[in-house]
Amino acid sequence: MKKARFIPLSLFIIFSLSSCLKPRLQVEMKSISRFTWRIVYVTGKKIDKQLYPNGLPFVNFTEDGIISGSTGCNGFGGAINLEESNIAISDLKMELRGCAKPQSEVEDDIIQGLNDSNQLFLEGNTLIFMKDDKVLLRLKDN
Repeated sequence: MKKARFIPLSLFIIFSLSSCLKPRLQVEMKSISRFTWRIVYVTGKKIDKQLYPNGLPFVNFTEDGIISGSTGCNGFGGAINLEESNIAISDLKMELRGCAKPQSEVEDDIIQGLNDSNQLFLEGNTLIFMKDDKVLLRLKDN
């Protein structure tokens, strides 16, 4: 009798939790170039909004494969090649203004995350930069 109640309950829990999971979708430059993407997560840490009174670090894309943005201290730009969910960022150049800690450490992590990423997914309104199975950056659209 207990087994009979346990199975429906288990199925209910599994289906309830699975409905909360958002599918990862392949990204097209046309769809992501419409937004300014605010960086909210860098290599395991949420961005502390209080460090950026003038706005969070952000990334913009163009349909013809240009990536640009700000680390919250310095601007950057380069090229992005996107095929299905595979990405390669190249020729990334950055302004060289000095940044105080901890902004300079976050800036280093942002640039490293962009350079190291080899996959890009869209999950709801979140753009996810990954290297293999590891999340490096999470960005939210405005």
